[in-house]
Amino acid sequence: MQRAAAVALLVGLFGCGTTSDGTLRPEAAAFDQVIAASAEEVSTWRLTGVRVAVPTELRVARNPDELFPKQEIVWWGDPDGNRRAQVAKIVEDAAKLGAIGLPGRRNVVLEIKVALFHGVTPRARRSPVAPAWHDINFSATIRDASSGAVLAQESSLNADIIAFRGTQAQKAEREGQTQKVRVSNRIALVVHEWLESSGADFGFAQPRLVRPRPPVTPRRVTAPAPVPEPVVPPVKEAPKPKRPEKLPDGSNFQKL
Repeated sequence: MQRAAAVALLVGLFGCGTTSDGTLRPEAAAFDQVIAASAEEVSTWRLTGVRVAVPTELRVARNPDELFPKQEIVWWGDPDGNRRAQVAKIVEDAAKLGAIGLPGRRNVVLEIKVALFHGVTPRARRSPVAPAWHDINFSATIRDASSGAVLAQESSLNADIIAFRGTQAQKAEREGQTQKVRVSNRIALVVHEWLESSGADFGFAQPRLVRPRPPVTPRRVTAPAPVPEPVVPPVKEAPKPKRPEKLPDGSNFQKL
């Protein structure tokens, strides 16, 4: 309980942000109640899958020029495409990152139902003054992978995180802190802390909020250029002395 209280306090110290209705409020804690499972139980679990549901009743924002869309799904951190599928993939991958360290042998499945995935529009991201917030809420349940029995009752989780704007957003992008990376890391951390609120303690991958390494390009190995052999000038024979046409006494040579 002390660990859970400390986690909730830490999560609540991030200031204020903008919710989907355009109003300001303090950021909520990551979860209202600790996971309904003991440390001993959680320590026996091993994650084998994550199932994410994005209900069809959640509306998808389409206008990139709104500051505070009223829809539940607001996402421009990926190229144009199926926003529901993109949100489901982000949540699935992030939840795996948060729970993959479960050390036990009992196979479990983490079920997640998205309630709100309210990022920021391109207009809000460009604005240097408009407050911006990634407002992300979902519920989580743990089930036995074989029987489907509920091992941890549904809990409401909150993965809110402040959104960068203006030049801060541009700088973050250059450093690899994209919206997708930051939101994914936040979801992973919330899922991990929820599981550890039982008192269990297991490993967690470090956040990826770092400058991404450039892809390694294989160095082309080239053979060294052949060293040309030294050019040895041909040895010129010394010219034969020219036989004088006349002897010193003035007489001609006689052919033998």
